[in-house]
Amino acid sequence: MTSFSTVFNSCAVAEIEKEYCVKIPEKSYTCNGRIDCLLRDPENDRYFLVDFKTSRVPDDFFPNDEDQHLPLMQQVLPDFQMPMYALLLKYDEKPIIVQNACFFKIKEAEFINVFGEEMFIRNKPSSRSKATTKLLEDFEASINKTIECMDFYAECVRTGRIETDPEVHSFVRCSECSYKGLCRKTFNVGKKD
Repeated sequence: MTSFSTVFNSCAVAEIEKEYCVKIPEKSYTCNGRIDCLLRDPENDRYFLVDFKTSRVPDDFFPNDEDQHLPLMQQVLPDFQMPMYALLLKYDEKPIIVQNACFFKIKEAEFINVFGEEMFIRNKPSSRSKATTKLLEDFEASINKTIECMDFYAECVRTGRIETDPEVHSFVRCSECSYKGLCRKTFNVGKKD
């Protein structure tokens, strides 16, 4: 609690464990999620999105610019958690634009900055870290990639054509994928089915 309070001193809790269900404008689907913690700095009218972790923290927050020319199924995709939360807040009945986001590893009392200039000021990366300040504007690429993937998935569901790319997907890759619970394809790929 000490490290958390030190970084977020002067902030007030805006929401804890709030569930969202929002319709993304001009899309045929809704998005659901539960956000761990939303803090507000009343002095600067800034929001901080915090997701608590007890184990692994994602490590890819931004799309890989080098593989954008590849088909979507062959690209290395960023983690979708923070972009989804940003979308849920942006398109809620009472919209909130989050300017800062981080993960907080509970056991280690460690912050992992995702985006936001103030987040990087409050939690300066160590000199050993290669982390550079990422702004909300930088994070828009991750939000857009998330929307692109949701559009692709919605179209696959709509048409009933959900396929894997044998050039990319293997049993090993699928069994290690953090989204295997969502697509449920591991077992079929494992049988080469």
